[in-house]
Amino acid sequence: MIPHARDGLRWWRATKWAWAVGALLAWQLASLLWSDGGGWWMLLDAAGVLAVVTALGLVAGRPDWRRALIPVMVWVALFSALLALVVFYLLHGRSLGGERLRLPWIHGDGLNAVLTGLLCAAGAVAALGEGARGRDRFDRVVCLAAAGCCVFAVLATRSRGALLALLAGAIVLAWFERRRLVAGLLAAGCAAGVYFVILFSGGGEAAALLERGAAGRMDIYLWFLGRMGGMEWIAGAGAGTAAVIAEDQLGWFVEHPHSAYLTQLYLTGGIGLALLLVVLGGAAWRGLREAAPADAVWLALLATGAMGVLFDTSLIFSLLTTPRLEPVLVLLPAVMALHAQPSK
Repeated sequence: MIPHARDGLRWWRATKWAWAVGALLAWQLASLLWSDGGGWWMLLDAAGVLAVVTALGLVAGRPDWRRALIPVMVWVALFSALLALVVFYLLHGRSLGGERLRLPWIHGDGLNAVLTGLLCAAGAVAALGEGARGRDRFDRVVCLAAAGCCVFAVLATRSRGALLALLAGAIVLAWFERRRLVAGLLAAGCAAGVYFVILFSGGGEAAALLERGAAGRMDIYLWFLGRMGGMEWIAGAGAGTAAVIAEDQLGWFVEHPHSAYLTQLYLTGGIGLALLLVVLGGAAWRGLREAAPADAVWLALLATGAMGVLFDTSLIFSLLTTPRLEPVLVLLPAVMALHAQPSK
């Protein structure tokens, strides 16, 4: 335990990016001074984030460990997407055009469609990236299957935010991998083709896809922005403040602002949002500085996560806020992208 703690301290001293994370967490804690909520649990939350970031930093410092994570993510993505599609639609007798895909084994009635889509988008990007550098034919076939299943699942969630997140990650991969990505993109295109053939063969059910509105997000965003004024634009309402909307305001209960960036702005103001952008931008810049990083997939996953949390989730640097997927979508790829190495 002690040697690992010493390694963690050395990582913090040697990593400038980690100090930006520390500054963000310190500002979130300082905002408790003017918050109407929060408490001692916020200290535990910050300590938990520090522990997670440190552990990820130690793993990222080992190239073999860092790269071994991607195949694991691909296998998890393949089985999760395939099992979710089978259970949600076939076993429960639902139609593809009738209901949006949800991971059926979470929260009783399933994880909401947007978060399901974001997780599947991350899985698709991981599969595309690993498939571009597969060591043998079996690896490439598994990655192509995972990419196809995850793209199909993203489309089945009918989440435009997840589609944009997937597109952001694919663009980053295309920038680095170019022709190596062709097979993966063809697999993704075939999966999309199969999805639309099945969907539109259902006749009127396809109208649900074409007629979807913004799911009330603009109303939510405008409500939170309308509650800010004066110093709140600079310092926010304070971490721990209830970032919820009562049912009598919009007609339904909103349990979080549905945007990590809006949540950061609402709770910690422009200062907190600026610190968050510095943290994410620093990780991205470190990955981009390499001419052709062999693990560019982490940079692509960071792009996927950073785009995805624009449309859902809550505070990124917190383990206790709804929906608690931010460490997987953003923290993990951000720390790994810091240690990207050039291709040989």
